[in-house]
Amino acid sequence: MVDNNTKINCPDCNEEIIINTKQLLLGVKFSCFNCNLVVGLANESKSVVSDAMNQFSKIKS
Repeated sequence: MVDNNTKINCPDCNEEIIINTKQLLLGVKFSCFNCNLVVGLANESKSVVSDAMNQFSKIKS
């Protein structure tokens, strides 16, 4: 799978949020340290994201 840590910008304050992709797929939610906005992945999106990450990993190798 792809690197476990990914940085995204908070949709509210634009501060960086570091997320662990494996934990994200397991349902863990991550908070922005600046504004406390919570970021997570909807259950119906988990399989799509997992498939995309696996395909990217195959292409990368």
